[in-house]
Amino acid sequence: MRAYAREFQKLFTEPEIIWRVGGDNFGALFRKEHLDSFLGLIQGKSIRYGRGTGEKLLISATAGIYLINENTDNRSQVIDSAMAAMASAKYDRHVRYVVFDEGLGKELEHARRIESGFDKTVRNHEYYARYQPKVSLDGNRLIGAEALCRWKHGDKEIQPFEFIPMLEKSIRICQLDFYMLDHVCSDIAGWIKEGIEPVKVSVNFSRKHLNDEHFVERIISVLDKHSVPHELISVEFTETSSEEDYQKLKKVIFKLKDNNIEAVVDDFGIGYSSLSLIAQVPFKELKIDKFFVDKITDEKSNNTIMIRNIINMAHDMNMMCIAEGVESIEQIEVLKRYGCLNIQGYYFDKPLEKEEFRKRLLAPVYDGKK
Repeated sequence: MRAYAREFQKLFTEPEIIWRVGGDNFGALFRKEHLDSFLGLIQGKSIRYGRGTGEKLLISATAGIYLINENTDNRSQVIDSAMAAMASAKYDRHVRYVVFDEGLGKELEHARRIESGFDKTVRNHEYYARYQPKVSLDGNRLIGAEALCRWKHGDKEIQPFEFIPMLEKSIRICQLDFYMLDHVCSDIAGWIKEGIEPVKVSVNFSRKHLNDEHFVERIISVLDKHSVPHELISVEFTETSSEEDYQKLKKVIFKLKDNNIEAVVDDFGIGYSSLSLIAQVPFKELKIDKFFVDKITDEKSNNTIMIRNIINMAHDMNMMCIAEGVESIEQIEVLKRYGCLNIQGYYFDKPLEKEEFRKRLLAPVYDGKK
């Protein structure tokens, strides 16, 4: 890392400067004439390690860039903007660098408004759960649901893409996840008290929770507070994007299993090390992402061949396989033919508000559907 940092120092002359912020994070202030050379180093540089005696390694970096102009007079704005651009490069766009611009500035301001108003939104109970049914094609019967977060501000329904990605960039998403779990458990407890037979509900959790060593205990605490049987809640994770997350996820899922809480792998096929993940981790449910389901009617495509084999693999591993985003009878027929008899999507139901879902629990069979 030091050798790599020295390569950047070679580019600059006084008063240009590069400094270490902390960990493996650095800051640099330099003239625009050196920008192309700087970006070249960001893309990658072969560095010989071991005090210059070892093998060469290709080292690259991720950068956020803010172009200072004659109207720039706020140092904090420069640093905040560069950091926002770096976060966008690293987590959103997965590219080596991003140059801060007006569009990113608007995104940043929107994210700040969402985050600063979060506590008030929670106090006002503006976030709530909609339940999207999971249906078995064997009898068209309700077998479960996924709890989806929605936000109603006054008379306006705010779409998830307008606030979830912003909260994902901070620890607020962790607070929202447990807020949702608490509300879902409260709903299930209420249905049980009424004498209504509930179904298992899956609740989404961000990968940010993987850094919380008390994560599973916190989940158990919420379930037990509402006296909800553990088998009525499953925890839904998207596939991990790094080896480090992958190892943490394995530990969490084994711990959930020990406490009779099932884990679901969501968006299967678009994340990190899919086959390795399900081979080593005791998932009970695998969800085929809508990306694949949308193209399933072309039975000769590579996409459809993949789905057929994923379904067969899930069966062989004694996992429930659910197809997401199913919207047409043509998709239903293909999925049936391949042996995937559990679906989630608008073909049967949109995500339902609490009272609508309660009615569905009382009438769990979808009559009039093929």
